[in-house]
Amino acid sequence: MVNKTTQSILWIFLVVFSGCSQNVDKEKQVDLNQIKDQLRSLPYVSFSKTQSGQESGVVENNEEVSCPGYNLYVTRSLCLAELLDHKGNIVQSWHDHTFRIWQDFELLPDGTFLVIGQKKTKEKASLEDPFENRAILKLSWQGEKLEEISIQAHHEIHFSAGKPLLTLLFDHRSIPELHSKTPVLDNRIATLSEHGEVIDSLSLYDLLNGTPGFKLQKVKESDYLKVKHIDLVHTNTVEWIGLEANSPIYSRGNIIVTMRHQDTVAIIDWEKKRVVWTWGQGELSGPHDATMLENGNILIFDNGLGREWSRVVEMNPLSKEIVWEYRDPELKNFYSTTRGTSQRLPNGNTLITESNKGRVFEVLPSGEVVWDFYTPHKNNKGHRANIIRMRRYSLNYIQNIQKPTKTAISGPENPGLYPSE
Repeated sequence: MVNKTTQSILWIFLVVFSGCSQNVDKEKQVDLNQIKDQLRSLPYVSFSKTQSGQESGVVENNEEVSCPGYNLYVTRSLCLAELLDHKGNIVQSWHDHTFRIWQDFELLPDGTFLVIGQKKTKEKASLEDPFENRAILKLSWQGEKLEEISIQAHHEIHFSAGKPLLTLLFDHRSIPELHSKTPVLDNRIATLSEHGEVIDSLSLYDLLNGTPGFKLQKVKESDYLKVKHIDLVHTNTVEWIGLEANSPIYSRGNIIVTMRHQDTVAIIDWEKKRVVWTWGQGELSGPHDATMLENGNILIFDNGLGREWSRVVEMNPLSKEIVWEYRDPELKNFYSTTRGTSQRLPNGNTLITESNKGRVFEVLPSGEVVWDFYTPHKNNKGHRANIIRMRRYSLNYIQNIQKPTKTAISGPENPGLYPSE
């Protein structure tokens, strides 16, 4: 038997060791939070160094198992969108030289192309205020400018038939309980009419701050482009949910939102103006592009800030369990500090945009890569252009647009940004 003296020594050892372990864990957590704060404050990059010998265009195409369709992608600073067939041939393209950056886009069923971004000013691009000169641009299938609406929109534009257009708005405001002097950059979810007018909008800070059980993560000040602020939520995706189910999570009037700086995906009951579901803190790190799948699960691009490798996860919102994920076998081979998107394809494969490498690839449920693309566009230093996102459209979707009777209509016959019915 162990005598009392030995027991006392063991007890003291365990207490000291446990305390040391807890201190180490706390130090690691502090270090991780500092790294994440530094990464959050970094400006977006438009071009990234190209690996030596890396080819461009479609470098892998396993047609037997890849999901057929057309691929539309946008590059940020080139303000260029290209629609490609499965072999990488350009079918159609859009460009506008009056814009400094392009962000999210929608290709509507009539062939019109919507994109949000920031227009150029007379000053140097590097000194431009990132929150000014924002607009939504509408181009015809042939690239003709049809309409341009000035609005403080950023990151996302989402079209769903029969619903108002969704976007995100900047909102600098004073919130003394967060900081006595520095303004907070809040995000507002907004619904827009077909003429680009704001129908309704909701503050994400107000929604989250009033949600029982949800704790806002602290975010440090940022002086990105000399505009000091606290980028509290940094919302990057907002979409209508189109499912019918018994759970209040799946109401057709609900909206799913992704917030990078809160490591959170949330579902909002738009009619009742309240948050009905949240998930992600402690599991996600800097996420993007949460989308509701037809099976009721949610697909999320988890950037992995501070972890230095990214993954795509599919999670069940009812059980809050991850049911599938993709990560590269060599973890750090797949990592995008900013942006990044994923799309579940009709055959069960997943299309993944690794934005900061200018790469898009398609994987089987097993994780095998069956289609792989690198944009050929580079700057004068040979650095590859970053891709905001790529979406794959069915063959029928594009072929219906290409029919003469379905060609996009310009002029007074099709006014506004999008069809209201």
